[in-house]
Amino acid sequence: MPPRTLFLQPSLRQFIDERRQAALKEANQVKDQDLMYGDLNEIAMQLAARHRLDTPRFGKPSVDAPKAVTLSADDVQRMPEAFSLALWPGRASYPGVRVTVRVPFEGHPELFKYQPSSFNMSRHCSSNEPENRGFTRPFMGTLANAG
Repeated sequence: MPPRTLFLQPSLRQFIDERRQAALKEANQVKDQDLMYGDLNEIAMQLAARHRLDTPRFGKPSVDAPKAVTLSADDVQRMPEAFSLALWPGRASYPGVRVTVRVPFEGHPELFKYQPSSFNMSRHCSSNEPENRGFTRPFMGTLANAG
């Protein structure tokens, strides 16, 4: 899966409010007869299961060994300023290094789309790996003595 920027959607608070409103709307649509004669605990458990969000819990990260890669000018331009200043006119590729950090997690991966309430961090690109329940973040940089 290609990397995507995390936390680009509107605020997490807005998303949670929308989920709460959807749960309340569904609760208001429960038939009167079910409320009078049904199992209220079962109705409540089903509603909660459909609208529940589990806070992500992170596992122990793993780091791959550095790997030599060839970076395009576009790759270098997407890097932090210190790296993108290393562009040489007319050059199509640059030697570089990639280090991949994988962070496993449990919970709803959907929550990583939304900005935290006090959003003051730089945006990060990552690949969400639903099958592995984790994120992969490649870190790349140009080689200092590359010529």
